[in-house]
Amino acid sequence: MKLLMKRIILMTLSLLLAIFKSGIAQTESDSTIAIFENFTEAVNGINIDMIAIHGGHFIMGYNSDLGKEYTVHSINEPIFYDTPHSVELSNFYIGMTEVTFDQYKIYCDATGKEMPYQYKSGCGNKPVVGVSWDEATAYCEWLSKITNKLYRLPSEAEWEYACRAGTNTLFNTGDSINTSQANYAFSYQTDKTGTIRQYEITRPVGSYHPNDWGLYDMHGNAREWCADYCDKVDGYIITDTFYEGAINPVCRKGSFRIIRGGSMASMPDQCTSYSRRCFSSDRLFFDTGFRLACSINQ
Repeated sequence: MKLLMKRIILMTLSLLLAIFKSGIAQTESDSTIAIFENFTEAVNGINIDMIAIHGGHFIMGYNSDLGKEYTVHSINEPIFYDTPHSVELSNFYIGMTEVTFDQYKIYCDATGKEMPYQYKSGCGNKPVVGVSWDEATAYCEWLSKITNKLYRLPSEAEWEYACRAGTNTLFNTGDSINTSQANYAFSYQTDKTGTIRQYEITRPVGSYHPNDWGLYDMHGNAREWCADYCDKVDGYIITDTFYEGAINPVCRKGSFRIIRGGSMASMPDQCTSYSRRCFSSDRLFFDTGFRLACSINQ
């Protein structure tokens, strides 16, 4: 009887020790998963660099008290922006650059989808354009499936927070911007039909200095789709995320989708940190692509 009791005690101690070790291993594993830092996603020989953005509080929208609005205005294209309101964001990842043609091509090759109409030899490291919101979302879903991470489009609050990188000025470069800092349309040409835009071309991602959080081309080069839905009412862009103290706001209702960032064909006032546009999800634009976001702990 004593021998049996000893065996039971030994077995119980062994089981408790195993559970204890398992708990330590699980804790170490969770700790590894919880490390929040920049990472590179490698897919079919193509790298996608993601930047870890620490969440926090910021004032979203255009505050006329912080600086004079940029004086070079676009022709027949009103500038839309939110009035200032307080937003709180959790940690998230966002692409170091816009998604490039090379990064988009791996999706097209894998799924049999045609490349965007703008694609041609030499486009590889330029931002992919001619992509609708629907197509950008499909890319995120495909990438999520093959990587087991939750890739998505950034909310416009995340986009603006990342773009600003702690600044409260019109651009993350200050209250002005120049052609050594971003790729945008900086002049007009006039002919007998009137004044027309002098369009530029996209440039390879990373051609200009990043903002203070290591993100490239947040102003200009290619406009970027965001996750938010929206509506247009009496000339205004309407979302349901406009309220003080919002936490991780993203609008999930509306007939249109948000675009941010300006492009190589945008005048400076369309490239500010707060400028926003609103279009249907199936629209294709020669100057519009997207940037990835990724939720944490995925």
